Amino acid sequence: MGGDVTPEQPHVRITRLGGGSVEAWGGDGLARALLERAGFTVQWHFNSRYYRLPWDQGPVHENEQATHAAQMLTLAGYRVDLDPQLTAHPAAPAGGSDGGYRLGDQLRALTEAMNGAKTCDAAAALTDQVVHDVDGLLPTLSRFLEAAGQQALAAGTEPARRLASDFEDAAATVTGIAMRLADAGEHLRRLGPPERPAQPDADAVGTVPHPPTATSRPRTR
Repeated sequence: MGGDVTPEQPHVRITRLGGGSVEAWGGDGLARALLERAGFTVQWHFNSRYYRLPWDQGPVHENEQATHAAQMLTLAGYRVDLDPQLTAHPAAPAGGSDGGYRLGDQLRALTEAMNGAKTCDAAAALTDQVVHDVDGLLPTLSRFLEAAGQQALAAGTEPARRLASDFEDAAATVTGIAMRLADAGEHLRRLGPPERPAQPDADAVGTVPHPPTATSRPRTR
């Protein structure tokens, strides 16, 4: 019988504090963009950045916003610890998908976040997800199309060869787009002022701290 397995820590924690404030802690630039898209605003506790929903919206609307934020973050690949009292019922999948096209759901979440990006840095973080020269969507899509072409070619027929050629042409087109946009994220960052630096524990993707208690900082409206 093996030892206990330590569960993975969340990237983002969303909770309702005793005073009623709904807050989110953790995440990186992309998580920030998704949280802002869901209605959270950036706040500061000394040098630590966190996010809070506006006051006096009512618990039903707050629950809907918190659940929507958690869904978008989850679709984008983050581990989210959502306070059970914030869960909206029923929780419809973000983007309206029936769950059969997870990649489409993730891209819709990124697109929704880009539409709501409020800073060049937030837009750049989203762009990096698409154009990164190794792990971005475009180079990964190009490799997928190449692999699909090889699968078609293996059939050994003339229609298969034509289909493989179509896949190869599509892969080359996507590769060309990826090469032209490889530095687009960095160029976007240069269009706006730099972000205020924050402590790593509040911004890095990894273990996030529990939020301070409501009495450890002044309540702001």
